[in-house]
Amino acid sequence: EATQQESSAFYTPVEPADAPSTAAVASGADACTAAEAVATGDGGRAPRGRMALLERSLADENDVRASLLREEHAVRLQLMREDHQSLLDER
Repeated sequence: EATQQESSAFYTPVEPADAPSTAAVASGADACTAAEAVATGDGGRAPRGRMALLERSLADENDVRASLLREEHAVRLQLMREDHQSLLDER
């Protein structure tokens, strides 16, 4: 909930420009390099605005994913132990 509240607090809609943008589009290799720099935080400057929000959201998502993987692993281990114990009890 806190993440959703934070995201709504930082969200500001951007009006589309009337004229098409004349900014150059990066080539595929350049785009990958730029994306990697943003993803790894090696861009040379701190992300601002929406990128900062995106990075925080992705970090939170990774934390949740890691937590769920740990829980899943623990459940699988418990099931394997119970299965093994039931096989030993049958003998």
